[in-house]
Amino acid sequence: MKKPLSLLLALALCLTLTSPLAQAAQPTIEASPVAIKERLPEELALTDPGTRSPAAFPITQDIVTIDGGIFIITTNGITAEFQLPFGWQGFTQDIKLQLLDYVNTFDDPRSTVQYLIDRGINLLVNDPASGAIILVFVQRTPLSQLFISLEDEEMFQSALDMYQADSPEGFKREGANMEGLNFIRSLEPDGEDQLLVYFTYHEGAMIGFQMWLDGEEATPDEELLLSSVIAGTTLQ
Repeated sequence: MKKPLSLLLALALCLTLTSPLAQAAQPTIEASPVAIKERLPEELALTDPGTRSPAAFPITQDIVTIDGGIFIITTNGITAEFQLPFGWQGFTQDIKLQLLDYVNTFDDPRSTVQYLIDRGINLLVNDPASGAIILVFVQRTPLSQLFISLEDEEMFQSALDMYQADSPEGFKREGANMEGLNFIRSLEPDGEDQLLVYFTYHEGAMIGFQMWLDGEEATPDEELLLSSVIAGTTLQ
């Protein structure tokens, strides 16, 4: 939960490239900008400004609207609405819509948003109070398009059975229902660290929520942090 953002972002590839999900699929808190800056990925500090176009902002395929602190993101055929807990920060791939947020938070806003785009991170959520970073992904994968929606109980059970049967050593997978939606909860090792991932399928897309844990098991506080983001999510 307090893992440096540098490591969190650098390890974001775990969900999209090396995690079991990818292998199978081919919550008035004052913000703390300095704390986020100190957790930026090392490769951003090495970015050569001369290699970037001075005229264009990084291009995102996401369509983003922010209305009263509610983030509405349309991507990969899905529209998801995220109402974050009070005082939390959210960063989307649309830097033009969040110029002040990025400029006031990151030393190199351009490289930061490009990093999110390249890694398929549709929303980066930060809780300044706890230091928790939660990464939100919306992807289309062969499995998401096979199962379509885990709101269907038969599909949910079939997907859960499959993931549990194909669970590598050290992985703990179980079903969960949050805010009326069926999720697969995956507790999985990531090198010396531990990941907590909740994901579901909706309209042929995978929606995943990921955070790094302080220990081998998720504490009640960590579960609450992640569930707070999920509770504020509406899928259309």
